[in-house]
Amino acid sequence: MPILENPKHEAFCQAYIVNRHNATQAYMEAGYDADEESARRLGSKLLTNLDVKERLKELRSQVQAEDLITIDGLIEEMNEVKSTAKADNQLNIVAKILEMQGKMIAAFTDKKELTGKNGGAIETKAIQYEIVDTDKD
Repeated sequence: MPILENPKHEAFCQAYIVNRHNATQAYMEAGYDADEESARRLGSKLLTNLDVKERLKELRSQVQAEDLITIDGLIEEMNEVKSTAKADNQLNIVAKILEMQGKMIAAFTDKKELTGKNGGAIETKAIQYEIVDTDKD
């Protein structure tokens, strides 16, 4: 859907996305002359406009596509940081990035060994319950 013909509606949609879905704030930022109570009511009403709904749907999908973090992108950025850290001889950063990349491909398994008192076996106790019939006739 292209930009809305009504410039205030378009401004409302843009502001609504930027303001994290705050219709009152978006309504006031779109250039409408209204007090806060009126902006709340009219902003909510504007959200029911079919063109506005469609435009918001489109803008949301654009934002989601732009914010999408991909594994490839993440690895690429990690490799750039790793290269810079190597050049600067910051080996602790290089090691941390290698560790993070190893975890991403499940190369390492974190294991914890549980032991009982003084490193001995974990003690368990079996508990027996007796069912008592309280409804005696």
